[in-house]
Amino acid sequence: MSAPAQSIWKRIIRDYSHTGVLTSVDTDALRVYCEAVVRYEHAAAMLEQSGRSSVALDGGTREEPAPPDRPR
Repeated sequence: MSAPAQSIWKRIIRDYSHTGVLTSVDTDALRVYCEAVVRYEHAAAMLEQSGRSSVALDGGTREEPAPPDRPR
C-alpha cells in the first residue's frame, strides 16, 4: 500500500477501531478504499492543473468548454 494510502488507513483505524465496526473481514475493502481515495485526489489535482480536454476523432486533443454555471 502506498504511503498516502497508509495515512488514510491509519486515520480510519484511529477513528473507528474503538467502535468495533471494523473487523478482519473489512481489511481488503478498506485497503481498496484507501488506494481509491489517493488515486481520486491525484486525478482531481491533475484535472484541475491541466484543464478539461478530450481526444478528438482525428486523434488530436481538444479543449472542452467549461460547464455552464448552474442556477442556485
